[in-house]
Amino acid sequence: MVAAEVKNLAHQTARATEEVGAQVAGVQGATVDAVEAVRHVAGTIEDIDQIARAIATAVEQRALPWRRSPENTRDATARTREVAGVIGEVTRGAQATGRSADQVLHSADGVLRRSEQLGDQVRSFLAGVRAA
Repeated sequence: MVAAEVKNLAHQTARATEEVGAQVAGVQGATVDAVEAVRHVAGTIEDIDQIARAIATAVEQRALPWRRSPENTRDATARTREVAGVIGEVTRGAQATGRSADQVLHSADGVLRRSEQLGDQVRSFLAGVRAA
């Protein structure tokens, strides 16, 4: 009677482990998708950064003829500084996004390793139950 109960519990444990494994695989898939999306966003931000730099250069070049007028020069300089500030913010945002993506990927790897360890332990347990 006890052996039958142990085997029943072992089967239930195996099914629960398979369900947990499936859920972990789903989380891993979603994590990989999220990391890819974040990397795509970071790439887009880098593209925006390059465009903003090109705009800043163009603004500065257009301001050259106006350098005779101190007011125009101040305005152009202020706008160029604003653009440079925005570029800096975008760059910092892209870097932070990249770091976050790396952290999510690292966490997903940890979950995968732990789920593999759990699966190994359950298989070992079940093998011991079957042998008994």
